[in-house]
Amino acid sequence: MRLSKHAEQLVTEFLVDFFKALDENPEIQVAYTDGDPYINITGLTGNGTFLTKDQTCLSALQHIINVVAHKDREGAPGIVTVDVDGYVMRQREMLKRMAIDAALRVKREKQAVILQPMSAKARRIIHVTLKDYPGITTHSEGRDPQRRVIVELTR
Repeated sequence: MRLSKHAEQLVTEFLVDFFKALDENPEIQVAYTDGDPYINITGLTGNGTFLTKDQTCLSALQHIINVVAHKDREGAPGIVTVDVDGYVMRQREMLKRMAIDAALRVKREKQAVILQPMSAKARRIIHVTLKDYPGITTHSEGRDPQRRVIVELTR
């Protein structure tokens, strides 16, 4: 779902002010991936702050941006993804490739593939990627943080 012009303006102004307070002047691009709002922030001098392994800062910023976007009730989308230098998009593409590779391996070897433990967000990308893959089914097993996706042949 697209952001309304007003919601897009609110989000962009918030980000400009937020980064100005950090003495940063990044480029802020609003786009849409799979129909969902996607904001990519480029040109940060201290982008390592936002790209920690657990993505705590980036997740917090994304949460705040979603609160700001939902202030405009008419333009309230599902979830706005916030990215820095395309990192989240590269991670998403890597997970999609991992899912396809696992499906091909399952078809070739005729046995289930158990993927590494991953976050709920990452598991969802795997499940969605393989949802319509012919002859393949997925499910998750285990408890967080050791929860993992199992890719197997459809019975």
